[in-house]
Amino acid sequence: MCRIGTLKVATSWPTRASAIISVMGRLIFRPFQARDYERCLAIFDANCPAYFAPNERADYAAFLDGPAEGYEVCELHGEIVGALGLSRQCRDARELTWILLDTGAQGRGTGSAIMQHVLATCRDS
Repeated sequence: MCRIGTLKVATSWPTRASAIISVMGRLIFRPFQARDYERCLAIFDANCPAYFAPNERADYAAFLDGPAEGYEVCELHGEIVGALGLSRQCRDARELTWILLDTGAQGRGTGSAIMQHVLATCRDS
C-alpha cells in the first residue's frame, strides 16, 4: 500500500494491459521546467469546465510559477500530454496534486499509465 494524501491505495491498478504496455513504452516523465508553463496551461484550459473549474486556473498558474517541487510532465512522442505533482508530506505519505491529461490523450490508456507511474514512484520511495 502507498498513502497518497489521506488515501491509501493498492500498489496495483486495474488496467487495460495491452493499451498501457503500448503507451508506457513511449511515455517519458521528466521534471516540469519553465518552458512547459504555456503547454500545461493549455491542457488545463482544454479540461475546463469538465474536470477543473475555470476559477482554478489562477491557482494552477500560481503553482506553476512557484517552485513546483515534485511536479512532472509526461511526454508522448515529444509532446507534453499530461502533468502531475507528487510531493512528500511525511516519511510514509505523498500528495498527488494537479494531475491533468490532454483531452486528445484521454481514452487511450495514457491516464492509466500515468497512475502506474505514480504508484511505482510511491512503491520505490
